[in-house]
Amino acid sequence: GQYWIANSEHTREKFLDHARQLMIDNPYLMFEWVAGNTRTGQQNKAVHVFFKMVADELQERGITFTEFFRDGYQVPWTSTIFKENVWRPVQKSIIGYEVSTSKVKTTDYAKIYDPINLKLAEFGIHVPWPEKDE
Repeated sequence: GQYWIANSEHTREKFLDHARQLMIDNPYLMFEWVAGNTRTGQQNKAVHVFFKMVADELQERGITFTEFFRDGYQVPWTSTIFKENVWRPVQKSIIGYEVSTSKVKTTDYAKIYDPINLKLAEFGIHVPWPEKDE
């Protein structure tokens, strides 16, 4: 989908003009919006570095996915497995709805990280939030 950032009077008016034209040209439209700032570029980098760091640490310690999260099968940890099966469910429970990690508000990252960090601690693992240079 497309998006539009309206953070001034000018951009808001341009969006409304664009929306009016879309409504003329299309019989059915769905608009979706996020209020507040979503993650910064630095937070985007940090969250993906964090996914990889945690997956590597869990893999190195031999802690299987099933031990950490679910019963039934064993798979090696990857950043994608961590993101989809640990981060996203916690994210959804914290912010209350399903959303891409790119749409999470800047203020929500610590709220999502903290319970995950507590769960990791049960396995003797602490992965700090990545710094700018990681």
